[in-house]
Amino acid sequence: MTEGVDRIPESAEGVVIGGGIIGVSTAYFLARRNIPVVLFEKGRIAGEQSSRNWGFVRQQGRAPEELPLIVESLRIWRGIETDIGDHVGFHQNGVLYTARDDDDVAAFEAFVDHAKEFQLGSRLLSTAELSALVPDMKESFRRAMAARSRALRSPRVGGQPSDSADASSPDGRSGASISSAAGLPVW
Repeated sequence: MTEGVDRIPESAEGVVIGGGIIGVSTAYFLARRNIPVVLFEKGRIAGEQSSRNWGFVRQQGRAPEELPLIVESLRIWRGIETDIGDHVGFHQNGVLYTARDDDDVAAFEAFVDHAKEFQLGSRLLSTAELSALVPDMKESFRRAMAARSRALRSPRVGGQPSDSADASSPDGRSGASISSAAGLPVW
């Protein structure tokens, strides 16, 4: 038995190797479907590349074909803390992009048109609105694009670390075991 791991299930219908965003998401959604799953990670869960990203859950400026996926992603992020009963560092606080030239303005206008279909709340701001919003801004810009829907997930924030954890499905049945090698924290 690996140090720090209380138990490894004798059987599981799903085995996920790798505790990055893809592995953890796979285990989470299998557990939500009441499929017994075990997740193995050689080190710390989300301790490799998944811990070094900026954590943006960005809608603004995406290609139109990406918008349905990001809308669904935000829907999941908004409910995940309630679902798992712990704080994961998710915050939705908005974003402001500035336009320096006519090309930027044209790109923002095109995006806002695409974003309307998905009700992202993206809108163009005039120079006066931008100045009122950021009164001490040192540079001048042609326009700005704003949305309150941008979110951030801090990869370093989560529940209290432990050496192993159980995830429960929405109906309360145990659905997943999460184990980390070498007694490293799991969140």
